[in-house]
Amino acid sequence: MKITHTTSLDEVQTKLVKKLIKSCQRFDNTFREPYLLNILNFDKQMPAFFLGYEDSKLIGFLSVYADTKDPELSIFIHPEYRRIGYATKLYQAFLSETKPYHLNSVKYQTEAKFLNHNPKFIENLNLVVDNETETWMTRTGETFELLEKNGYVIKEASKSFSLQIAKLQSIIFSEDLKVSEKYVNEAINDETGTLYIVLFNDMVIATCTVDKSSDYIYLYGLAVLNAYQRQGIGTYFMKKLINIEIEETKKPFQIAVADSNVVAKRMYERLGFLFQTQVVYFKIGNK
Repeated sequence: MKITHTTSLDEVQTKLVKKLIKSCQRFDNTFREPYLLNILNFDKQMPAFFLGYEDSKLIGFLSVYADTKDPELSIFIHPEYRRIGYATKLYQAFLSETKPYHLNSVKYQTEAKFLNHNPKFIENLNLVVDNETETWMTRTGETFELLEKNGYVIKEASKSFSLQIAKLQSIIFSEDLKVSEKYVNEAINDETGTLYIVLFNDMVIATCTVDKSSDYIYLYGLAVLNAYQRQGIGTYFMKKLINIEIEETKKPFQIAVADSNVVAKRMYERLGFLFQTQVVYFKIGNK
């Protein structure tokens, strides 16, 4: 297998990667797609995508999501080329090429369904179970009948609100403010998605981002200011966003929620989201 790497995927590479991912998903009955942009990585010069070829056929892919120096990896190997060490070779290429960036702990993420059919994969990559798991949920495109909440304005975010948004997200997600500022600025500039905010008295009290780059409308980063939680604002916000997006697309919706966040999971269930898959995380030990 010949391995190449790049900081960003061009149009041809993106199509090949998506085709490979679809082949893996059909075979494994999985659903999650990795983020195929590097705009949130802490260093955009660091290799973020590793592609493995047999002749001209793409048969392996490793993606690196690294908003901090604790990256998360996703690996896809074509079903016809498994159990011959290609995943390990991609991982070793990642270690070699990213050594100058002095990364810290590395996490690997996959779906429980994949591991059920590939139990040796954990051993081969020397994976150590992490307690973190996520439930991914999906919903079809029915609109909500919704009464307007007086005083609350939902709109696309602009740069004039970026600092307010970053401070809110930094508090809610316990992130460094600089990391939150990077998220916000990239989300505002991202042509494949939209960052929405809720304003009350010209103050940002809630945010959520809509990613439209995959086969789903992926909703993520829902955050409500502490003083406005448990007042139905998160539910109202999500219903409005779903109604807005349904006017523009027929794609189904998708969200991810930490299994430890029981309150959020119940909210999404009430909104009509159904279980799709479980994503599990592992720490990668030293080989």
